[in-house]
Amino acid sequence: MIPDWKVEYYYRDKPDEPFPPYRVLEPDEARQFRASLLARLGLALEANDKEIAYALRDSCSVLLPGHAKSPEFDILGVLQNLGPRADEFVLAWSIHWEELNEATAIARSDLARVFEYVWYPSSDDLFVFSEDAQSFVWIDHGGYCFRST
Repeated sequence: MIPDWKVEYYYRDKPDEPFPPYRVLEPDEARQFRASLLARLGLALEANDKEIAYALRDSCSVLLPGHAKSPEFDILGVLQNLGPRADEFVLAWSIHWEELNEATAIARSDLARVFEYVWYPSSDDLFVFSEDAQSFVWIDHGGYCFRST
């Protein structure tokens, strides 16, 4: 789930613009997402979130163009690596502020609109997944972007 304090920063800067809708996965969805992700990564069902995060990082070996700290950063371009459907929901997760079963479902275009409030340089590693958990991108805390292989 996107932490409340991140949403509060958004409203501090944009008091007249509503934060886009998002939701935490329902328990059944979270179980299915976790199972799909573990299968994709070749991990045992008992894997903890830290082990999953390390496996995700190891699976993201393709460096993408662009840098998240740059004013010209194109997050929609990075998210295109998840597949062609621009209207789909994506699942965002950061081990720094939530457990995997609290991953956030948000429309791809909405995540792009509030990206600077969701990801913070030097502290957040953000993983963004396709709905089926078969492809994902990682925006690391240094601003580098990688996609799954």
